[in-house]
Amino acid sequence: MFMLLALSILVVDGDTLKIDGQRLRIMNIAAAELNGECRYERELAAKAKARVIELNDGHVFEIVYSGHEDRYRRPLVLVNVEGKDLREMLIEEGVAQPWTGRQPDWCDGPQTNQ
Repeated sequence: MFMLLALSILVVDGDTLKIDGQRLRIMNIAAAELNGECRYERELAAKAKARVIELNDGHVFEIVYSGHEDRYRRPLVLVNVEGKDLREMLIEEGVAQPWTGRQPDWCDGPQTNQ
């Protein structure tokens, strides 16, 4: 494992960051997709991305590489914001879910609208 202090990063979506052209996947969470299947998924994805951008604004992200990659060969990382685990924050706020090995069906529920 190695740690990287990033002062400025690009937030791709709720669970993907980009630093110096390299995409990094936040490990052990799933965030909705911006191009999702239903309006609810797309709205939730936009909220997750906006929240990560907000947390990055003026704060230092401590990024810890796990030594592993996802199936798309993106390095899996842990992210701390001012000493707090970003994954836990996003899950607590309801804009991400714990990773279970597959992407959740965000559109399966009473709140869905195509």
